[in-house]
Amino acid sequence: MGHGVLSHLLTDLLRVLSHRRSRFLRRSRRELFERATSGFLSRLRASSLNYPEEFGDALDAHLDRVRARAFLVTHRAMEMLGAAVK
Repeated sequence: MGHGVLSHLLTDLLRVLSHRRSRFLRRSRRELFERATSGFLSRLRASSLNYPEEFGDALDAHLDRVRARAFLVTHRAMEMLGAAVK
């Protein structure tokens, strides 16, 4: 394979990866944070690791706070949009 062909393949690959990364980073950080916390908690609960019960309870409480904040932000945004339409 010539250097030109390899160069074009690498350029195309980097372009695709860059597009995927930018799409990923455009997501709400809160959504990503919530999903990461939720995923960690579910894997922890499903595992056979020995951890203090308080740790799992603290993660549950933290996830509840994150979700409540996300709900409030969404609710406020919807109210603002509704007020702007009127």
